[in-house]
Amino acid sequence: MSAGQYTITQVSDRVLQLRNDDTEATVSILAQHEEKLTAKQPQMVFRKHGDRYILAEVWTAAGGQGLELPANKMEKEISASNAGGATEVVVALR
Repeated sequence: MSAGQYTITQVSDRVLQLRNDDTEATVSILAQHEEKLTAKQPQMVFRKHGDRYILAEVWTAAGGQGLELPANKMEKEISASNAGGATEVVVALR
């Protein structure tokens, strides 16, 4: 999905819904439950491959629980062709 402002809704234990606030385009994503021993602030974590940012994790509430999105086919292909690997980018949620 293109850059912009999005609304994220956790539909169920493992399903996130992302909606572009301008175009109202919506996508549902199946994620894996993730737990950390240390508390995390509400944030989104992206993996940056060159000029592409791919959503990797969503932490919706302060605490140690969030959702992790496994690498999809496109990201695996980008990663295989990018010798430098991915950079992690963290964005705070509001």
